[in-house]
Amino acid sequence: MPKQYYSESLNPLNSHIYTLKYNLAKSRNIHIYQVLDFPNEIFEDKFIVTNPLDYDNFTKLTGALRENRQQASREITMQFEKIIKNRRLAIVYLLNKAYLNNKKLNLKKLTTFLSKKAEYFVIDKADFEWVMQIELQFANICGIPYIIRQNHIIEPVVSVNETILCNNAPAEVIEYLNKFKGFTK
Repeated sequence: MPKQYYSESLNPLNSHIYTLKYNLAKSRNIHIYQVLDFPNEIFEDKFIVTNPLDYDNFTKLTGALRENRQQASREITMQFEKIIKNRRLAIVYLLNKAYLNNKKLNLKKLTTFLSKKAEYFVIDKADFEWVMQIELQFANICGIPYIIRQNHIIEPVVSVNETILCNNAPAEVIEYLNKFKGFTK
C-alpha cells in the first residue's frame, strides 16, 4: 500500500477502501510502499475457486502478440505454447491435489518428475529448475495461492474447480500428473 496511506491502526482487510481514490486515479505516481502482512485468516475455512483459469487461457493469446514489434515473441510462444501450458497445468493441478488431500507439494520432486517427460514440460533442461520457481507464481494468477515453506515445500491455501481448470487439457498430461507421488504432510 502507498506509504502515505499506511497507519499502524489500519485494518488490512479494509485497506483497499482507504486507497480507493488513489487506485482509481488516472495517474499513480507514489513510489514508496508499505508491505502489508498477507491476511491468512481469509483462508481459515475451506475455500474453492469456482472459476479458475482454464488450460486454454494459461498463456496470452498469440494473436495479440502481432502488434508493437512482437513477431519474434509470437513465434517463440507459438512454438513452445503447449509445453508452457502443460507445466503450468502441472503446478496448479498438483497444488489442487495437495490441498484436497491435506498435503503439501515438494517443488524439487515436482521438477524431477516433470523432467522425466521432458517432451511435455521442458524447453531447456539446464534452466528447468529456475523456470519452475518462476512458473510457480502462475498458481496465484490461475486462482490457487500458496505459502512457501522450508525446503521447497509449497502449501496451497485454496482449492480450484478441477473441471474448469482441466478444460481442453491433454488427457495424456493429466494421466501422467496423476502418477505424481511427491506430496508431503
